[in-house]
Amino acid sequence: MKKTSIAFFLLLVLAFSFGCKKDDAETSSPGLTVKMNGNSWTAQVTSAYYDPINDLTLIVGANTNVTEQLQLAFKGNATGTFTFEQDVNASKTYGLFAYMNTVDYYSSATDRAPVGQIVVTEYDQANQTVSGTFHFEAYNDEDVKIAFTEGSFTKIKLLQSK
Repeated sequence: MKKTSIAFFLLLVLAFSFGCKKDDAETSSPGLTVKMNGNSWTAQVTSAYYDPINDLTLIVGANTNVTEQLQLAFKGNATGTFTFEQDVNASKTYGLFAYMNTVDYYSSATDRAPVGQIVVTEYDQANQTVSGTFHFEAYNDEDVKIAFTEGSFTKIKLLQSK
C-alpha cells in the first residue's frame, strides 16, 4: 500500500470516532452501500471529511463494530467524475476496504493500472452532505481481488475541519 493510503487509513480510524450512526427509522438516506464480488454490503456508520490543506474529500463507512471499513477519497469538494489513476498522489482518487480484526485490506492503490471511478452527484455545502456513486477494483497483499460494484453514498454528513 502506498504511504498516502496509510496516512488516510489512519484518518479513517479517527473519522469514525466522530462519525454518524444510521438510525433504524431511516430508509435510503443517508447511507453507503456496495456490492463486493456480487454480495451486498451496507455501512451502519458513515462520515465524510474535507481536508482543505490537501484539497481532499474522504468518505468512510463501517459496520456497527467497526471491524469492516470502506474508504473513498477524491480531490476537491465539488461535484464531478473522479477516475482512479496510477499516480494516487496526483489524482488523490482511490478506494480501500479493510477487515480490521484480521488487518487485511484491499486497495485500489497498487502497482496495477487502477480500475475505478467516483461520481459525486451532490456536494451540498449548505447542508454539509455529499452523495454519489462509485465502483473500483482492489487488491490485497496476496494479489487477491475484490470488485466493488453498484456503490452509492447518499447524504453522508461532512465533518467540519478545525
